[in-house]
Amino acid sequence: MVTGSLPRWLACSVAVQACAVVAAQQQQPGSIRGSVLDKDLDAPLAGAVVTIVETGQRAKTNEQGAFVFPQVAPGKYTLTITAEGYQRQVRADVLVASGQLAEVSAELVGDF
Repeated sequence: MVTGSLPRWLACSVAVQACAVVAAQQQQPGSIRGSVLDKDLDAPLAGAVVTIVETGQRAKTNEQGAFVFPQVAPGKYTLTITAEGYQRQVRADVLVASGQLAEVSAELVGDF
């Protein structure tokens, strides 16, 4: 062993930890975009509320039934879609990859 050098196991451990830190820093947020339709009328549903269960983020659909979550950390999420007068819908396992766009569509049925 040379004086002043790190033991090999310690040097390897430090290198692995440094790689993990760099990989974590490179995780860019992704986004979720989608649309909500009235299933009976086959028409866009404005004013529906889409919620990411794990984060509590909410978005409302526009006149075209579209919504977007522009900054979502990579991971797997559950979305709930609600609108007054309609049955709630759940979309599980929505996968957001680093720097990628996840597309989700839903058709809500009237609550008659």
